Amino acid sequence: DAYFSDAWQEMIGYTDHDFPHTGAAWKGALHPQDRKRVLAAVKEHLVEQSGPYDIEFRMRCKDGSWKWIEAIGRVTQRDEKGHPLRMMGTHTDISARKEAELRLQEEQEAFRCFANIASDYFWELDEQFRFLSISPNIAIRSGLNYLNYVGKTRWELPFVGISDEKWAEHRSLLMAHKPFRDFEGGLANADGETRWFLMSGDPIFSRNGRFLGYRGVSQDITDRKLAEGKIQKLAYYDHLTELPNRRLFRDRLEQDMKRVTRNNSSLALLFIDLDKFKEVNDTLGHDKGDILLIEAAQRIRKHVRDTDTLARLGGDEFAIVLPEYGETGNIDRIVQDVLQALEMPFELGGGSVGHISGSIGIALYPKEANSIEDLLKHADQAMYAAKHSRTSRFNYFTRSMQEEARDRIEMMNDLRHALELHQLEVYFQPIVDARTGEIVKAEALLRWHHPVRGMVSPLMFIPLAEESGLILNIGDWVFEEALRNIARWQENTGKLVQVSVNKSSVQFMHSDQHHWHENYLKSGLPDHTITVEITESLLLSESDKIRNQFNFFKEHGIELSIDDFGTGFSALSYLNQFDVDYLKIDKSFVQKMTTDSSSKALTEAIIIMAHKLNIKTIAEGVETEAQRNVLKSYGCDFMQGFLFSKPIPSDEFEQWLLK
Repeated sequence: DAYFSDAWQEMIGYTDHDFPHTGAAWKGALHPQDRKRVLAAVKEHLVEQSGPYDIEFRMRCKDGSWKWIEAIGRVTQRDEKGHPLRMMGTHTDISARKEAELRLQEEQEAFRCFANIASDYFWELDEQFRFLSISPNIAIRSGLNYLNYVGKTRWELPFVGISDEKWAEHRSLLMAHKPFRDFEGGLANADGETRWFLMSGDPIFSRNGRFLGYRGVSQDITDRKLAEGKIQKLAYYDHLTELPNRRLFRDRLEQDMKRVTRNNSSLALLFIDLDKFKEVNDTLGHDKGDILLIEAAQRIRKHVRDTDTLARLGGDEFAIVLPEYGETGNIDRIVQDVLQALEMPFELGGGSVGHISGSIGIALYPKEANSIEDLLKHADQAMYAAKHSRTSRFNYFTRSMQEEARDRIEMMNDLRHALELHQLEVYFQPIVDARTGEIVKAEALLRWHHPVRGMVSPLMFIPLAEESGLILNIGDWVFEEALRNIARWQENTGKLVQVSVNKSSVQFMHSDQHHWHENYLKSGLPDHTITVEITESLLLSESDKIRNQFNFFKEHGIELSIDDFGTGFSALSYLNQFDVDYLKIDKSFVQKMTTDSSSKALTEAIIIMAHKLNIKTIAEGVETEAQRNVLKSYGCDFMQGFLFSKPIPSDEFEQWLLK
């Protein structure tokens, strides 16, 4: 039998108080999932005579619903053998509490689930800034074992990439129990890879205001950092040589200038230009040129300090910033080492070899410049002076260079209008048959009649024309003038003269826009009336564009002449490949023949070799009868020089033909 109070019955919905007063009824009202556990607990209390039992279970109400009950009871009477005779206890409705606990469990489970799938990581610190917990998903996503960090203080974690200033600022916020935002740091994972995190946290306080620690979130920003690194590399580094580019170079130069100003020190800026690189690039191709630039950068890098900045400014130009160089002797040593390194042959693959040199301009701060613009301008002016110097391949800036630079700019501007203002004229220098002395050829040579400067030397303005690209239109005009004068001379004198026209690598690289062969065909002149003169270096060309031009000229009756032979690469094996018609022996050999046995032997060897290859020879710079006689004895085919005539205007050349 059992007794249940009215209040107990009302608790489970028996307001009419008709719940059976039997133990069986009570057992039957227990939730099936709880019954075994509850009865076992009661039995244990009855048999072992332990203290009061306290157990929670669900009980069915009259309407079929379930309520959570907390039962506390004990045996109050036993017989002589210890068997229980009477038990008393209380039942308390704990449904509201259990429902709250269930909701909390569900929320905690939901939070754990969210924490495991979230891209961010949650963490908690105690009042000593030790890690109490870290999201386990950090191990899956970032490869970090969170258990390695639990129990360690924030200072003990091996963060990288954080400056001392940032650490001090961050620590002061924590010690002051203040929130912090967007604190960046890196941690190495199990694979040794650095993972970057962006961390934010807020302090936790009890109800009475006691500091309990921090809760916060961390975001893995490794992908972003890598992307930023790539963007920074693209923005601030040259993609070919991986050196700082012009933008980063300027930034570092500004910082170095500020620092040496504070330290009352000095700084040197070096501009480096690779001489003859354009020839290598145009003749061997851009791929080979890129290989040379990479190797040149590596060679220069070997001769600068870690504290110096080496940058590629673009094309074949490099710059070095030397802060606190000490004495100019240190600069001279670096410059000499760099120049010597650049003179060594460059192995470019496929049997190709590149030969270049360097020109270096040097400007000092604050000695020769008060601003970054002045420093850059002065280094450039010094480099240009070195490039065109016949005595030294490096120059320190001097005040006179400013005048030279201004003069060069003025000349460049004047040259842009020289053609339309009819200041340019084509002169012709006769080329005679070595046996008969008859004028059979001529070389077209450009002259500039400047209204103020007078006759400007081609050595001064031709490099400017090539550098600026003006040579393209000017070169076309020279070719047209040559065709026009050949036709006029033939009409007026009855003599057909072959004219040679110089064509630089710059013109060859843009030949698809400048169609000499079409103009030649339109002129109606016979084949072999025009010869195109090129330098030796173009023979080495691996550019299909240049090679095709050679072949195209030959197919359309334009002959090929190699100018200044013997002073360049002397690529003898290439002569047959391009079906060369003429070799022009450089005047430096011709003019020394009668006094220098080596020049005499080389001149004879060139003539013999050319004839063996069915190539005719033209000797340049013939000035004396002695030179003429030696050349004639060697079998030279044609001669050109002041002995016969200097370059003369077209009308005067026509009179020579008539004579």
